Amino acid sequence: MEGPEIGVYYRGEARLDNGQAVITLPDYFEALTSTENRTVLFAPIANWAPLYVEDGIKEGRFVVRTADSAKDAQKFYWEVKAVRKDIPPLVVEREDKNGK
Repeated sequence: MEGPEIGVYYRGEARLDNGQAVITLPDYFEALTSTENRTVLFAPIANWAPLYVEDGIKEGRFVVRTADSAKDAQKFYWEVKAVRKDIPPLVVEREDKNGK
């Protein structure tokens, strides 16, 4: 992916079980990524449901819940984006000799 940072993304598909799903990322996720600016995106499948991440990404996993008990078995796609911490930040534009 192209952007102003060196990022990674992970994606998958899951289903809530009794209103909750636990998503586990690769073992190296925490060592590879910064804890700041991580994002989780959802796309419910075949039906709309209010999905949310319970408490952020911690120890390479996150918990997805729904605010609607009638949707406690909702199927969804998920995507996580994060910035790598093992590579120096990307310099998009360099200053010239005049500081511009």
